[in-house]
Amino acid sequence: MYADDTATLSSGCDIGLARARAQEATDVMVRWALKWKMKTAGEKTQALVLSPWYQDARDFSIKVAGVEVAGQPHLKLLGVVFDRSLHFGEHCKQLSRSAARWPLEPLAPVSLPHRSPPVPGLPQVQEP
Repeated sequence: MYADDTATLSSGCDIGLARARAQEATDVMVRWALKWKMKTAGEKTQALVLSPWYQDARDFSIKVAGVEVAGQPHLKLLGVVFDRSLHFGEHCKQLSRSAARWPLEPLAPVSLPHRSPPVPGLPQVQEP
């Protein structure tokens, strides 16, 4: 059995403390999954460091179910792509590439009547 798209957030006053908390949270999740006869797929796990400082993310990694997981520049969760500054540039690029694969058919011209037909039972409003 699998539990898909599980996420945790760990914070700290510095990257070392945040990494230790992330590792602890991961270990708790892996133990919980094992208890309930589920497998944690470390090879599918993603890690993202949310920080304005690039050096925080440079050497970040944690172990998930025995697999070393390095911090990545982007993380995809439930179809949304995040980056370390919570900007959505990469998400928009991926959507644009995806949309470009589907050619748009030209729309037929639509003509609407100037006035809607009267609705039975409703009073008619006279235009000035």
